[in-house]
Amino acid sequence: MYAIIGGLVLWAMVDFYRTVLPQSLAASGIDMPIGRALVLVVATALMFGYFAQPGLYQPDAVSRFVGGTSLLLIPVVILVNWRPVVSASIERP
Repeated sequence: MYAIIGGLVLWAMVDFYRTVLPQSLAASGIDMPIGRALVLVVATALMFGYFAQPGLYQPDAVSRFVGGTSLLLIPVVILVNWRPVVSASIERP
């Protein structure tokens, strides 16, 4: 069950960062790199931080580990997606 749902979540996250976020930024007219960077950082922090919070408040070590790992992945996800999202050429839909 974990592998199936985890795979679907991973697919959805990759799709979000590869297609949805860049297309949304282009459609919204956010052309400046600082604006694109701000959207990337806020979206990543909200997604990973919001879903990490319940695990951090649980008494068992596994839930806290998963929540902590989610928080630690925030800078990794931002660094991996910086070039495709922030530094990519602006394409209008």
